[in-house]
Amino acid sequence: MLLLPDDAWEMRGRAFSAHDAEKHNRGIFATRPIRAGTVVGDYLGLLVPNEKEDEYETGPDTYLMYYDQDVSIWPDQTQPGVHIVNHSCEPNCAIATYRGHGLYYALRTIHPGEELTVSYVLGPIDDDCAPCRHGCWCRARSCTGTMHLPIDRYA
Repeated sequence: MLLLPDDAWEMRGRAFSAHDAEKHNRGIFATRPIRAGTVVGDYLGLLVPNEKEDEYETGPDTYLMYYDQDVSIWPDQTQPGVHIVNHSCEPNCAIATYRGHGLYYALRTIHPGEELTVSYVLGPIDDDCAPCRHGCWCRARSCTGTMHLPIDRYA
């Protein structure tokens, strides 16, 4: 769920690489300045047992958000929301857990026309992620080419 006023954002297409051509190419973009610290939205949806996540993640897009060791959140894809906020190695948003909610907030001022992004903070690549579908093409100066963090940054 987006918590910004309707006139502060728009959902529109994006395309950074040929890999993105297979996806919905959606992103959330600011239409007016969003101040640092502003709560952008709350990641809401159906709680899905982690052992059943493969039943939900069947296409090229991934929308499940890890909630805890037992469940993940599957959002309503028919509605715009923070599940459409894309990954970046240099994000302008972050996620904080508050009273059971996954709140997205602006790390700095986000300017009109700028895409809202967040680091997905995926754990280090392991045997469960083979073949890995978490490549990154964010084009940030510090892009690592993957949404996975190295073990030292993840810890």
